[in-house]
Amino acid sequence: MKKIIVFVFTLFAISAGTAQDPDPDLLRTWHLHNLVLDGENNVPYGVGFSVVTEYYYEAGDDQYFMYLPTDIDLGTSWLEFDPIDPIFTIVDHVGLAEGICNEFPSPCWDFYAIFRPFYHDFFGTPMSYEINDAGGGELQLIVTNVNGDQAIYYSYVLGTGVSDLASLVIYPNPTAEELFIASENIVFESVEIYSVGGERILLISENVKSINVSSLSKGMYFLELNTTHGRTIQKFIKE
Repeated sequence: MKKIIVFVFTLFAISAGTAQDPDPDLLRTWHLHNLVLDGENNVPYGVGFSVVTEYYYEAGDDQYFMYLPTDIDLGTSWLEFDPIDPIFTIVDHVGLAEGICNEFPSPCWDFYAIFRPFYHDFFGTPMSYEINDAGGGELQLIVTNVNGDQAIYYSYVLGTGVSDLASLVIYPNPTAEELFIASENIVFESVEIYSVGGERILLISENVKSINVSSLSKGMYFLELNTTHGRTIQKFIKE
């Protein structure tokens, strides 16, 4: 009898240890900063709001879900997670989202026309995810589909215009050597430059008005400005 009890307990322990649960840090609302399709960067500037994806657990259903508001469909999808690797599969729709693009045509529609297929075209196909430390208590999420395309998210909002702080402007943009920061009554606590893949390339922990970027390779970068008025993310092009 003891052997049977031990055997049953062992099976329960093994089953509990292989439960299909994701990394707990995944369960939050993520803000899309870049969509890499066929090696090309697609930053959701001009959409007019933060492009979000939310992962959450519903205790009543004992299931994990992804909520993806888009231009016309998707909405809430049921997810299954690999018991070992950071991989999930979109199993089915369980609810549709209301359209969030107010006008057609518009930059909103244009962006979601390429963003929606990133998930929609790969139902039933495993997608990998990776969560990284983005500094300052923030996180980065990279979701990769079977084509190798990537959706790069952060736990904070990407600026959707020239500046989130009305008086702040960066120029010239594009630039080959010097990038200037013009602002009124704003003190910078730190300035950081990130690649489109989320790698921090430069950190300046002081109040600056210009940055020499001549040593950077040509391409697109993100300038993160931590100020006394809050934080903003700006895109610039190195020529």
